[in-house]
Amino acid sequence: MSHPLHIIPPYSRSADFYDELMADIDYKGWAEYLLDLSAELNIQTDAIIDFSCGTGTLLHHLSAGARRIRGLDISKSMIRQAKEKYPENEWFVGNMMTTFMPDNFTLGLNLHDSLNYIKDTDVLKHYIHRMQKSCKPGQSLFFDFALPALIERYFINQDETKKMGNGDIVHRHHDYLESENLCLTYLEITHMGRQVIEIHQQRIWPFHELKEMFIGLPGQNLLFLEEFSYLEAHEQSERLLVVITHD
Repeated sequence: MSHPLHIIPPYSRSADFYDELMADIDYKGWAEYLLDLSAELNIQTDAIIDFSCGTGTLLHHLSAGARRIRGLDISKSMIRQAKEKYPENEWFVGNMMTTFMPDNFTLGLNLHDSLNYIKDTDVLKHYIHRMQKSCKPGQSLFFDFALPALIERYFINQDETKKMGNGDIVHRHHDYLESENLCLTYLEITHMGRQVIEIHQQRIWPFHELKEMFIGLPGQNLLFLEEFSYLEAHEQSERLLVVITHD
């Protein structure tokens, strides 16, 4: 007789092997793209704050030449690892939903598809507008989103089992509820003989709906790019990078 898996909060267990799960992500190349884009747009990168930093890998690769680096994440386990990996930077447990763009930072980030975890449209709109209003002259913001084309290409019918370096066995699979624009990622984890499951729920908005959530405030400029490129995003794009600059 099988027993139901015990459901635990996202990243409460997987934080311990998050870097292994993300081993195929080219964080260095991602950082180089963001720095090149910043230089092209005259965006200052001398003081960077990441509102959903995870274990800090991307922020670390962005830190060359910066005088100040700060990372926040709601997961204590993620921040613990960031502090161990990169003790020279500032790391804090914090909720992106209650933070603002600080005065003494020039670039704010909310990447890693973290905003897809906000499943309520009104809540996401409120967050976007609050962050836009907190962005002052000389400051910029980068937000990114996974779009439906990405989920359709990489998530549907994807099923894998891996043994992590700490001995945990992870079975990862996905459900895409297209009618609800909802992607569910299941991490079934066997740890020391005990099985638990993390269910990661992300809202996957179409490009046009996301674009409508951003408003042009006085003095602000908005760019909607296909992430990892300089091309304008569109309905078939896989990833969206929103660039907010303030004159």
